[in-house]
Amino acid sequence: MHFKETYQKHQSSNQTGFTAMYATSRALSFSVCQIVEEMKSCAVEFLLENHKSDISHFRLGFHRPPFNSVSHLHLHVIGPLRYSVHEIMFNPRMGIFVPVDDLLESLRRKASEASSQ
Repeated sequence: MHFKETYQKHQSSNQTGFTAMYATSRALSFSVCQIVEEMKSCAVEFLLENHKSDISHFRLGFHRPPFNSVSHLHLHVIGPLRYSVHEIMFNPRMGIFVPVDDLLESLRRKASEASSQ
């Protein structure tokens, strides 16, 4: 599955979702690390192609269960936040949103622990 073909741009909230149909957000394990890495890669490529300026102000990540309302794994690509509710929903300090790099680090750590046993 090539995620580049599956993105959906949501104009109203300035976010792009890349969907992996075979993994659920409630069943993440280190086995989906490659999927998450591909999702991140496609998102960064999309941003570089479509937002030629600095992309560091975009947030890439996932909603942590039970705060997710969609049952399949999808990556949020969030532009500058306009509303205070978005600041809550997509702020890693609130415990609702997990940045993609934090999730990848956690998945790699789980993979390393599993391989050392």
